[in-house]
Amino acid sequence: MSRQTAQTCRPFFIALLLGCAGASSAFAQLPSRGTLTANNISFAYFTEGSGPTCLVVGYPLAVSRALSPRLKRNLRFVFLESRLTTPEERVGDVSHVTMDTLVDDIEQGRQRLGLDHICVLGHSIAGVLALEYARRYPQHVSHVVMHGTPPFWDKRAADAMAAYWKGEASAERQKRLASSWARIAPDSLQKLPSSSADILTYTTNAAKYFHDPAYDPVWLLEGDYWNRQAGQRLLGPIMASYDLGQGATIEPPVFLAIGRSDFIVPFHLWDDEQRKIPKLSYNLFARSGHYPMLEERERFDELLLQWLQRTSR
Repeated sequence: MSRQTAQTCRPFFIALLLGCAGASSAFAQLPSRGTLTANNISFAYFTEGSGPTCLVVGYPLAVSRALSPRLKRNLRFVFLESRLTTPEERVGDVSHVTMDTLVDDIEQGRQRLGLDHICVLGHSIAGVLALEYARRYPQHVSHVVMHGTPPFWDKRAADAMAAYWKGEASAERQKRLASSWARIAPDSLQKLPSSSADILTYTTNAAKYFHDPAYDPVWLLEGDYWNRQAGQRLLGPIMASYDLGQGATIEPPVFLAIGRSDFIVPFHLWDDEQRKIPKLSYNLFARSGHYPMLEERERFDELLLQWLQRTSR
């Protein structure tokens, strides 16, 4: 580890050992919830826990519910809404949005919050946002945490997903998925607002997301809002040309948690991609799907906290 890297990491490690004593005064003064403006859009945020700062980007509500009380006793999370979870009337036209735009939202949010040398966490596709933020702003990032995150999202991913479902999904799992969809009226999705329809689609597909094919994730997403246009922009045109290996080297250490039973992001997508992140800690969870931090909480917490201390020395 270089002297410069050690100086950057040390404050996070000290804060992890000492709890709130290591938090910056600017962070300590943050209210438990509020709003900020980034790129002329008003984004909500809320905070939970105590300890060194971890900024959660992308889909904050579900992540907040999935993270354990133990983690919130060791880290203070700042959950920042994004264009993905902000209503269309506030976000406006997304046809011009690029990866740089989404990363700049995070940077402006960090500045408004007065945060520095932070862990950045992203779930699912939002893990890519956390990773790209660290690539562009390594001076502000101590660590990156991703779970259920794909290294790419294009035809290769779609083909791998279909093949993994066909080859690895048990008869019970496939039956569970079919029965879940059988309970949905054919025209019900068309009658719902786009956010509600997308969330209902997601929860109906629970057999693809969770190790337990009978798991009911409705509570995770209750009251959440998904901006369909922003989501389609990220998962479509932006990710279609994404290459993890392009751009500056990702300097901060990265913790990746992937579930063996994740049929949306098959674990083997990372087989040839891990080498593109120099300080990657790849963690496969045998009894998890898309949410290792929820499905195997004890093991996830232990591995993450040990990794934070080890990589902060």
